[in-house]
Amino acid sequence: MFLNFGVFLLAILANRNAAAIDCAGSGCDDLTCQDGWTAMNRTRSCFKLIRNVSMSNSSAECRRYGATVASIRNANENKDLLEFAIHDQVKQKEAFFLGANMTGKGPWEFKWIDGKPVNYTNWARKEPNDHRDQGETCIEMYVRYWKFDKMKSLEQNMEATGAGKWNDLNTLSTTATTTKRVPKPTCGDATWKLREKTSKCYAILNEATDFDKALLRCEAMNGTLASVHSEDENNYIRDETTWVLNETNLFWLGARRNSGTVGDFSWLDDSPMNYTKWSKDLDNLDGRESCLELRVTREWNDRPCDTKNRGICQKAPIWV
Repeated sequence: MFLNFGVFLLAILANRNAAAIDCAGSGCDDLTCQDGWTAMNRTRSCFKLIRNVSMSNSSAECRRYGATVASIRNANENKDLLEFAIHDQVKQKEAFFLGANMTGKGPWEFKWIDGKPVNYTNWARKEPNDHRDQGETCIEMYVRYWKFDKMKSLEQNMEATGAGKWNDLNTLSTTATTTKRVPKPTCGDATWKLREKTSKCYAILNEATDFDKALLRCEAMNGTLASVHSEDENNYIRDETTWVLNETNLFWLGARRNSGTVGDFSWLDDSPMNYTKWSKDLDNLDGRESCLELRVTREWNDRPCDTKNRGICQKAPIWV
């Protein structure tokens, strides 16, 4: 249906690789966006509004930012886009383009410009309909903030007003659009090595020290001693240390004992202790073994904190 009150382009800078990480759990730091973009951590995306463009030139406009017009994978992303548009003071009878075009392979069959299939939709009532055969091959999302009851929640207003619903429109309509760009993670310098799978940067300290000094040196590098949350991550970290000439082949990880109970440790970065790899001879000898080391066997051991080991540091990457 063609009801174009002024559609705008909403540019989205999104890290789809990071979306594979469970942002409700460990290993998911707050996303940092470039100036002029707003971060939505749940969907690992950065947003930017671009007004007064047509769908026919929206892709070119987004490419100026190294981006593409936004696609939506699920209801959470749909809600996040709407919420951002409201916060960006889109309060008139506006809508914004989504990055999809009709495929021509079947009636009302669309595809996202980024190549992904349209597995989630949120069409308004009686949409899509190609109103008056105008060639409505694009998608916009309604904002309708002007209809909102300020005493109601966003969800209640979405239900009452149709905000967040989709409409088909033609490529010559002028509105706003959503641009999406994949930020590149970097660790900043060659001291660190990036692992995108865990969205972490790792570094091995050059000198064997006690636990507290190792921690301070990691913190001086804007990191902390590493936490480990899976067999895969544990193996990766140990494999990265194989080239290091270490007299004992032991390395500090970032956990301390909570109590005298054997195996009662917590990560210093406050992430959950949801994976362990304790050796069979874990014993808290004389009650003095309160720090955690990684062995060449990939197993963990408790160790007196004044023991001299090399530390394994971690930090979050920078998205640029």
